[in-house]
Amino acid sequence: MDRRRFISAFAATGASASLAGCSNPLSSGSTPERDPENAVMDELYTAVGELNTAALALGTVSSDIQNPSDVEFDASKPRARIETARGALDAAAEADSGSFETEIAQARTYADAIESIVDAFVALLDGAAELSGLDGEFDPDALGNIEDALEESREPLATAVSASDDAATAVENADADVLTELDAEVQRVSDAVSELVGFAEGLDGLSLGYQQLVDGVDDVTVAQQEFDDAAYDASRTAFEDARGHFGEARSTFESGSEAAPEQLDERFGPALERSDSLVSLSGGYTTLLDGMDNLKTGQQQSRNEEYAAAEESFAAAGTAFEDAAATFDTKPKPEGEFDERFDTADCRSGHLVEAADALEEAAAAADGGNLVRAQRKREEGQQLVDDARNC
Repeated sequence: MDRRRFISAFAATGASASLAGCSNPLSSGSTPERDPENAVMDELYTAVGELNTAALALGTVSSDIQNPSDVEFDASKPRARIETARGALDAAAEADSGSFETEIAQARTYADAIESIVDAFVALLDGAAELSGLDGEFDPDALGNIEDALEESREPLATAVSASDDAATAVENADADVLTELDAEVQRVSDAVSELVGFAEGLDGLSLGYQQLVDGVDDVTVAQQEFDDAAYDASRTAFEDARGHFGEARSTFESGSEAAPEQLDERFGPALERSDSLVSLSGGYTTLLDGMDNLKTGQQQSRNEEYAAAEESFAAAGTAFEDAAATFDTKPKPEGEFDERFDTADCRSGHLVEAADALEEAAAAADGGNLVRAQRKREEGQQLVDDARNC
């Protein structure tokens, strides 16, 4: 990261809390009877010190979360310290006569926060590692590996969001004044939790958004095949489903980007470009299929010798095809990823614009009694429709 490492709030913790409470030096070879309250305080300070050290372990991670494969984090050590801390708190509660109930309860809340932070961090690393493959080119014609990675990322990232939320709740419920008196690193833990929540929600949004994007690409594959087979109603339904998924993906990416820290901006940029491009692709096809409906209506009207009405239908089809062509004219981003699909769409809309013009001329000729020209233009138009389907 540019200015700070992940969980950087912990990295500055140079001195953890005292690991021992008040100690009684030996004097004159005898040991005075110790105040029982000192034993409770010893256990409290031991617990908080262990928890501070567990938190510090997160700040010593050498790499940032943008390169999860390089992160080395052994969760067993902080977990062992948390367990030791809970044992000390149990001992403090057993020794307490009722004077330290508040302090013990707050220290337990602090332990809950640190444990949730460790859980969230471990899950976040697992999920982020699965997503790392999405930083390269997104190939819509080879989604197998991407789908597997997304599926593997969903559970750990959902866990990271839940655990980081638990940590945030624990920190919010803590009495900072009481914990500060026990030398707990409350403010650094609070800052770290805020950053952790941002990373968890950001990467979870990235994962879910890509899953929605892949669902849309699957719909496009079906829609393209239906178009090739002249099953235009089925093709329309599939393209509308695709557009819905791409729109959902864009919304998810936007929400994730807003929650995420700026260090993830470079990962959300391509994601938003991909969703925008695919929204244009599927939306353009939906408009194209509006034109196909008009074309079909005009052909039926021509067979019924309703030539004037057919002219209007073919003109409406031509307008829809031109609108679709304008949508497809948008340059897809990231550059090079969806070029072939947009080229096919351009090819289809171009042929169909010409087809609508030819069929409109055919209807006009037939309406004027020039049946030879009408037949020639009708055949020309039908050939162009076939050419569009075969792009």
